[in-house]
Amino acid sequence: MLSKKNGGTIPYESQIEFKCLALLEASAKVKRYAVQAVRIPLNKAQNYHPDIFIWTAEEHCVLCEVKPVQEMGFFEQWLKWKAMRAYCDEHGYGMLITDGSIAIQDLDAHKVPSILVEHFTDCFRVRGHIEWNDLHDLRASHGVTWKDLTAYVYQQRLVMKREPRFTISRPVGR
Repeated sequence: MLSKKNGGTIPYESQIEFKCLALLEASAKVKRYAVQAVRIPLNKAQNYHPDIFIWTAEEHCVLCEVKPVQEMGFFEQWLKWKAMRAYCDEHGYGMLITDGSIAIQDLDAHKVPSILVEHFTDCFRVRGHIEWNDLHDLRASHGVTWKDLTAYVYQQRLVMKREPRFTISRPVGR
């Protein structure tokens, strides 16, 4: 993507990143931005590079991670974002996790369909966790969306993992 604000070509990894970069390019509130410009150590062997570092016209800085809503609920993302939050707090930066339309904080206000809550409550009571087929059945028969699922996981602070198989569970000790 060609950026007038940055005087060159800006790389992107997905269509939603392109959409976010185009919004930043068009916004008068954004002075400039850089892609994967910050390195946040996760442990001795791994680093995390948030997608976009934004400088606002008011001279504020914001670290931004762009993820589809269906990726926002996964535990491995939350581990990275916890490190990102600490980094932002330490440096006085703002933090944004978005799919280009909603921020992760918007999931707190999302009304989760009662059928999902009831079905997942039953799954926890019977098996102690939720499996892929539980979600698949709700999506097929009741139109439950990834946003509904991710909002439920976020609101309940559950642990959603994709490996070794897709599961949603309660955190240990809860």
